[in-house]
Amino acid sequence: MTKILVVDQIRAGAGLLDSRSLVDNISRKVGDGLSTLFWLDNWLGECLLERSFSRLYALAENKLITVSEMFSLGWGGGRRGVEMAAEVTRVGGGVGGGVCGLLSTKDNLRRRGVIDTSQLSCATLCGKAEDRDHVFFQCEVYGWLWLLISKWLGYESVFHGSTDSHSSQFRGLGGVTKNSRTAFTIIWISVLFVIWKDRNRRMFKSGSDTLETLAEKIKL
Repeated sequence: MTKILVVDQIRAGAGLLDSRSLVDNISRKVGDGLSTLFWLDNWLGECLLERSFSRLYALAENKLITVSEMFSLGWGGGRRGVEMAAEVTRVGGGVGGGVCGLLSTKDNLRRRGVIDTSQLSCATLCGKAEDRDHVFFQCEVYGWLWLLISKWLGYESVFHGSTDSHSSQFRGLGGVTKNSRTAFTIIWISVLFVIWKDRNRRMFKSGSDTLETLAEKIKL
């Protein structure tokens, strides 16, 4: 009985400088990520993502997905996707302008003198000019993606068309607790990331995914 109690204490993190459980204090080298679980292995050298982002983990459809599979879905190389999500969590309410403000949208390129006014059309061919608010929140094509995601989360809402208002509204769907707002913030930035990648694919590769495919990428 004593041995069992000692093991339980070790697993709970007793005697460690960091009070997290033993498994949280063991990190591993990722390599190609094929044998490392995104949520359940400590591959960042921090707390398990399953614990750090418990609300997002609860929403994940594939809880045994590997790091390699996550990156193939568009979360970037190395730690890029998770680092981006962590940065979003830190900046909180100012996430909108920070994420979108420096992107090379067509209106930004026009202001820099890279393109002229004849080249401002949205890549979805919706007939409107592309600026930050339009491509992410006002475009008729990508607007349906927000509807699919909100329904997946169990909500139906008409969203604001400006970056900061949309960010506050969407993140507020998760309630007032810190963990819920963090989870919804990460989902919000994931939608932006998927939209931007699809927009670039339309522009530079003359291809695009269906809205259902884009939604599946966001669902992890």
